[in-house]
Amino acid sequence: MTVPFNQLYPRPKNLSFEEAAAFPLTFLTAYHMLVGRANLQKGETIFIWGASGGLGLAAIQIAKYLDARIIATVSGEGDARRVKAMGVEHIVNYKQVDVEKLVNKLTKGEKVDVVFESIGVKTWNTSLAILRPYGRVVIAGTTSGAVASQDLSDVYYYQHSILGSRMGTKEEFEEVLKLIIAGKLKPTIDKVFPLKEANKALKRLEESKHFGKIILKI
Repeated sequence: MTVPFNQLYPRPKNLSFEEAAAFPLTFLTAYHMLVGRANLQKGETIFIWGASGGLGLAAIQIAKYLDARIIATVSGEGDARRVKAMGVEHIVNYKQVDVEKLVNKLTKGEKVDVVFESIGVKTWNTSLAILRPYGRVVIAGTTSGAVASQDLSDVYYYQHSILGSRMGTKEEFEEVLKLIIAGKLKPTIDKVFPLKEANKALKRLEESKHFGKIILKI
């Protein structure tokens, strides 16, 4: 592989090669979403869809670093226990509860400041419904489908902001790298597969059995 020299960085000494492979894309994307786009502030409430995936787990750590209040979604009890162990107080199993009603209960009707979106059509209407006035949805993916509909009158009436986000800047990557080196952020690895078993890795991903990043080892 040949790349420009100024795009190379030394591997942080506190990370294995596998961990070093796991953090750049997810943590840079999450950092750009929360800091660069949504401008998440200390004390604000953020709702994170897909908290057990690599991107969601990165968002949890960054939101905790920013001292925000976190409500995170999972699809099973095992994931709920792992996310709770990371210090997240409010965990929502979206398969078992009415998300909008539970968020209203947890926030005493005030709803949330920021919604972290990467799911798309399946969650879009709920994402807008749980936003308080002047709230922000930041979206960097549409894994369940890209075409959704919404009541536009709510967007202007409540003065919501819908923020698209893609990757991040070199300066943001260097900020993330500093936090990784300082031990403030750490990637979560689900499982490491040899390259010849890439089909098994993809199957695990498609079946949503992973918690964190799946790594292919050459």
